[in-house]
Amino acid sequence: MTTADFGGATKIDASKRVMLEFLRGLKNDRVGLVVFSGEAAIMSPLTFDYTALQRLVEPIEAGGALG
Repeated sequence: MTTADFGGATKIDASKRVMLEFLRGLKNDRVGLVVFSGEAAIMSPLTFDYTALQRLVEPIEAGGALG
C-alpha cells in the first residue's frame, strides 16, 4: 500500500481519495468503515454521517496499528 504507482501517489493515498469521493457522492445510503491489516477492525457501524466517516478515513495509514 506504500508503493507509489498511481501517478506518483501511494496505493493507500489513492484508495483514500476514492473513498472520500465516494462518500461525497452519497445522499441517503448508510455506509460503514472496516479497515484491516492482518485482522479487521470496525471503525464505524452503518451510518448516514458521511462527514464523520470522512474524518475517520483521512488519518488511516498503511501498516498502522489497529485498536
